[in-house]
Amino acid sequence: MEYKILLEESSPYGNLLAVVEDFGHAIYFNLYGPENIIPLGENPDFWSPIRTCWICNTDPVSDSDINDMNKMLTTMKQGLPPAIPENHCRHARTGLKLDKDQLVIVWFEEVDCAALLHKGEIMAVIPSSATPSISEYTGYAKEFKGEPFLGIGSLDEILPVIEKRIKRAETFWYKWSQSGTWENFLDSHMEILESHFGKHARYFAIDGDHFPPKGLAVFEKENTLFFITIGMSIFAQPRVELYTEHPENFRRIELGMAVD
Repeated sequence: MEYKILLEESSPYGNLLAVVEDFGHAIYFNLYGPENIIPLGENPDFWSPIRTCWICNTDPVSDSDINDMNKMLTTMKQGLPPAIPENHCRHARTGLKLDKDQLVIVWFEEVDCAALLHKGEIMAVIPSSATPSISEYTGYAKEFKGEPFLGIGSLDEILPVIEKRIKRAETFWYKWSQSGTWENFLDSHMEILESHFGKHARYFAIDGDHFPPKGLAVFEKENTLFFITIGMSIFAQPRVELYTEHPENFRRIELGMAVD
């Protein structure tokens, strides 16, 4: 079996690495996170350094091989992800091939999850809720069918919602690829703040020349210094929809501090 990386891309925030990997018998979509964030097992609510989703089998596999759980476990113990049983596959038993030049990763606005497209069609999604304590799914795949298996669910379950989120994400990234977007964002937010606190006394860039742009505005009013960020709200806060029925009220934040 020949191992190949079909696509590798860092997230715009630099917090995740998306990799489409062909293991010779199956293709997987993986999100790798920094291993030094938190020791594995210490906090079950936090993401594992690797979140993974099967995309398709690539080679013919006999029914006895693909449905033999012992053989599947042996493959996993060797550090290889398994092929998926035929009864869970939409594609033909002979497998499916992907054109690596037609693969595109779409990062969602939270930049903690992503979708994989092939020739413009959604192939797999790794959601922000892909943690053992929150969801039985680590990913959703177009070519998967039936009840969840090894943490994989059918894309059909979330397709209408995901299509909207992908469209919104594509619009978001297009907007931030255009010149002048940050300047307009900064001016509009500064105008709102100055309507409350008066003309800002000082302004600092605090992004270290890394995306997303961020600043800190300082205001003086009634013997008080106000320090307020501008730019944190560019990215939506992750997993908010898991805790409230109205996530739109809590998705974006800025930080403020008042000092005598």
